[in-house]
Amino acid sequence: MNLVMIMSAMIAMRAAFTLPGLAGLVLTVGMAVDANILIFERIREELNGGAALRMAVRNGYQRAFTAIFDSNITTMLTAWILYLVGSEQIKSFAVTLFLGVLFSMFTATYVCRVIFETCEKNGWLTKRCVYPILPGLKPIGRYNFDFYAMSKKAAAISCALILVGLIAVGARGKGIFDVDFVGGVEVQTVFTEPVEISEVRANLSDLPDLAVGELTLAKDSSGAPVAEHSCYSISASCPPGVETSDFEKDVQKLMKEKFAEKMPRYAMEFTLGEPQDVLLPGAAEPTTQIAVDVKLNRPMSGEVVLGYFEDVQKSGESADALVVSLPQGVDASASQKEWTVAVNADDKAKVESLAQTVAAQVAEEVAFEASSSIGSSVAGYARVQGMLAIFGSLLCIVAYLWLRFKRAIFGVSAVVGLIHDVLFTLGLIGLSYWLAPFLGFLGINQFKIGLATVAAFLTLIGYSLNDTIILFDRIREVRGKSEALTKEIINRATNECLSRTLLTSLTTLFTALVLYAFGGAGIHTFAFAMCVGVIVGTFSSIFICAPFLLWLLSRRASKTPSNRVQ
Repeated sequence: MNLVMIMSAMIAMRAAFTLPGLAGLVLTVGMAVDANILIFERIREELNGGAALRMAVRNGYQRAFTAIFDSNITTMLTAWILYLVGSEQIKSFAVTLFLGVLFSMFTATYVCRVIFETCEKNGWLTKRCVYPILPGLKPIGRYNFDFYAMSKKAAAISCALILVGLIAVGARGKGIFDVDFVGGVEVQTVFTEPVEISEVRANLSDLPDLAVGELTLAKDSSGAPVAEHSCYSISASCPPGVETSDFEKDVQKLMKEKFAEKMPRYAMEFTLGEPQDVLLPGAAEPTTQIAVDVKLNRPMSGEVVLGYFEDVQKSGESADALVVSLPQGVDASASQKEWTVAVNADDKAKVESLAQTVAAQVAEEVAFEASSSIGSSVAGYARVQGMLAIFGSLLCIVAYLWLRFKRAIFGVSAVVGLIHDVLFTLGLIGLSYWLAPFLGFLGINQFKIGLATVAAFLTLIGYSLNDTIILFDRIREVRGKSEALTKEIINRATNECLSRTLLTSLTTLFTALVLYAFGGAGIHTFAFAMCVGVIVGTFSSIFICAPFLLWLLSRRASKTPSNRVQ
């Protein structure tokens, strides 16, 4: 039902289903399980306490609602910030994530409750249905780990890893930023012969801030790869004082020099029509034209096809003073395999000579799967917007938690955990430059920081905050009206939430792994950051946020003897 509501809303808004949007849809499915797991855990606790089934269902939904509402609102805040500052593709992801969280909260707290209560009233639901079938699984969730005692060692190890990662980030310098943030060129190509990624890096090592990543080959309807050999993404920063359009040509030229015999080429076939008299707009008399139907082996824009014809006819090698054009109303910027070029002539021999020369030149052209460039001014604006997005989301989270928990200390503790998660993930992205040659079989590329990475940071901030809010809510419940917060309360609350934490983390991690393995090049960096963020976010909620909260309250209480924390 959640998926149907999301897709209906997207259709009603006429929103495009882009690849990042579909990624947001998949991620929403994983995160939507969180609310249901939390409710089911609460119901099980009530049943373990001896409550009747009807009372357990009612109390379970009531006690879980606050935590569900808080965690989902913070995720929606990050999605809203993503929409405000993101590119068009990130906006699609943000819209999908926002709608997914909104509808999952509705279906979990209302639709599922209606189903539960209806089944219970009609006798279709019993305690035996709620408890696990295997008796050995019944005590699950009753743990007694001393997490607080382990927190100092865990935090020290984590901080050491973060330090190593930040050193790696500093060592990469400007090269860690994607073309989105510094300006530059990204080229994708499929080789016609086996080429190792180390060979690509060695031959293109002269390019500034070079990063080479292996891409997953697309598959056709039968499941077979569309290409037989390696597909790589090559990105490089644009040197100072060089136009990105010129630098893009330089990168393509270098690749042609190094791999000319191993790269795919264009091929063109053509057929000629009969001369016809055509009355062109604004002309007093008809003009004789011959249509050249062009068929290419790879898509090419109409502007490029027309450019080949114009360059040849201007050179005078095959035909003099022939005027070429595309038919009226044709979108010349589109890329496709078939085009029709109109030549103002009545001599088929001249037109055929022109087309043959064009076909010969097209056959010499090396084909790139995709190529894009971003100017430095646009990249600088995107970099500022990305930093503002992360900073703005942290401020919104502190403000909201201050409002909900009545004390800013809770918000500060949560943000410390979020900063830990972002820095840890950032450090692994920095280390990926040296890990890629050894862990390439795991999909590790030389990841860079771009708009997709910022989107991942904001998303993992929302996810990690979910976990922290659930734990803080349980701490507040266990603490009750007591003024003191002790390590025993921290341990008890963490152990009571542990089952829910593990189940939620695993479901979200599985969806992130699916995106990482099969999501494609456009979201590969995003999926990597999400996989790391889910694991680190779970770690920080237990070993960073809760102990830091106790430390802050202890310092505050030590200044007020009447409110000392035991």
